[in-house]
Amino acid sequence: MKPQGYDKKRKNLKADLEKAGKLDEGLKARSMDLLGDIVFSMLNKNDNFFGSFMVQVDRSLDASLPTGAGIRLNLSGIQFVFNPSMMADLTIKQAKAEIKHQIYHLINGHITRKKDLRGVYENRILNLAADIAIDQYIDDLPPWEPTLLSVSEAVGRRLPEGLSMEAYAELIKKALEQPEEDASQDEEDEKESPAYSEDEPPESENKDGESDESAEDEDKAAKHDENRCHEIWEMSEEAVMEAQDDLIRGIVQKSMRGEIPDGLEEAVDRLRQSPELPWQKILRNLAGTIPAPYRKTVTRKNRRQPDRLDLRGSLPRYETRLVVAVDTSGSMDSVDLRKAVNEIFEMLKNTRHKVTIIECDAKLQRAYELERPSDMKTVFKGRGGTKFSPVFKYIREHDLRNALLVYFTDGGGEEVLEEKPVNKNTLWVLTGKKEMSLKDVPGRVSRLVRAD
Repeated sequence: MKPQGYDKKRKNLKADLEKAGKLDEGLKARSMDLLGDIVFSMLNKNDNFFGSFMVQVDRSLDASLPTGAGIRLNLSGIQFVFNPSMMADLTIKQAKAEIKHQIYHLINGHITRKKDLRGVYENRILNLAADIAIDQYIDDLPPWEPTLLSVSEAVGRRLPEGLSMEAYAELIKKALEQPEEDASQDEEDEKESPAYSEDEPPESENKDGESDESAEDEDKAAKHDENRCHEIWEMSEEAVMEAQDDLIRGIVQKSMRGEIPDGLEEAVDRLRQSPELPWQKILRNLAGTIPAPYRKTVTRKNRRQPDRLDLRGSLPRYETRLVVAVDTSGSMDSVDLRKAVNEIFEMLKNTRHKVTIIECDAKLQRAYELERPSDMKTVFKGRGGTKFSPVFKYIREHDLRNALLVYFTDGGGEEVLEEKPVNKNTLWVLTGKKEMSLKDVPGRVSRLVRAD
């Protein structure tokens, strides 16, 4: 879509959003369609990395979001949340820049890094530091996004380029705490530096003929709340935050089509080189989150007949329903498996749990319930080729869609699953040095670390 067509579309949407005062189904559909246009426009040579990234994540709308866009991590993956009215305020270039801004935050790990700095710096300082650490690499930013120059002017100290979020937070904090006379001396020193020029107009000043555009930008920026702009990060689920690198790594790998965007080289390199999250930690985070059938209780009224005090209500009963699949054709021997199963039972000892063992090579060989680690069979059936689909077929046929699947395999198998997974969570534990043969891997991938 050409910029002129996009501008007409987004302005019409903006007017209708303001007129309606609420987000009905029709406006939701039009807002999502507008977001689709933005993402589609990014699938070109220059922005393909970001466009490919956005194709792989969920998108949703929230009219109460105090900024244009935000990110939330949950068990279903990475979710980009947009304020439809504020996004409709932006030109196509500004809208793409806002999306890039969020992706920079995500790949640089700002969600968890900000959490680690709570109590050390004020919330607004952390928000500004995170934003200016990435905004210097993005052109055509929305008018509400802080820049290196605007924050430098606000704190009375010219901040250098290319620093981390943590470094900027410390500089901003010191600048705000600095006595006024020291700040004046710093300003004089900066004027003497080659990087400073009084001939350069401050970013906040209007240039000739741009007063109307500047006034419009001020109206857009007024809707943004810098104190609350990243509060959506706090809604991310703890278990997913700890495993976010695993989530992002796969998306980044599929988005690589040429050069890495400026300012992301180090972060992407870190994702490539960082060790896999131990499978035990991922499993521990997910344990106990699988819903099981309801249990009767006198502490809740019956939903269908709330006036009948003699009828008990119900509450969801949580237990860990685990399926442990073993690729019997791979490099997993019985000693490794027994050790892994012992670790699993140790994790689950204080929770309600059911464990099913499935042995599978090119076809399903054996499946049985495991009451205790000692019940595990020590001799595997089958040593042929490998297919993953029979395990997912077993899960569907035995209605184990709420189970957590832990699949021990060397990674070699089919490229495309013949059976679509119905279970929500799958953890692949690679037992060798190979990578997964599947083109589209459902769930997360970790690696078995053997003791020497």
